[in-house]
Amino acid sequence: MKELKTSFYRMLYDQSPVSLWVEDFSEVYRSLMALKQEGIQDIKAHFHTYPEKFRECTAKLRIVDVNQTTLRLFGASSKQDLIDNSHKIFKGDAKESVLASMIAISEGRKSFEGQGINY
Repeated sequence: MKELKTSFYRMLYDQSPVSLWVEDFSEVYRSLMALKQEGIQDIKAHFHTYPEKFRECTAKLRIVDVNQTTLRLFGASSKQDLIDNSHKIFKGDAKESVLASMIAISEGRKSFEGQGINY
């Protein structure tokens, strides 16, 4: 029964008509906590002052999985193709959304809701 449920939910994920991503922020979290340990309280101001630190932190964000709609949306031939070219996706408006999610993480919030345009 568990295998049937798992395959059903996997099918829902894979075939969903909306772009779905599973991302691992654990290394990002560790970096943000290290900054707080250094006494940096305003993450947004810090990353605006030191954009290279923001890039270093975002490089630690790991894409675990995406669904088929995401691959079609970005014209990727595979999940690995999307991952290898993610630097082309996360720019402009998307940077602000990622920054907002990092601020939420640094503030200890358990959830985050935001919008971004990735193209």
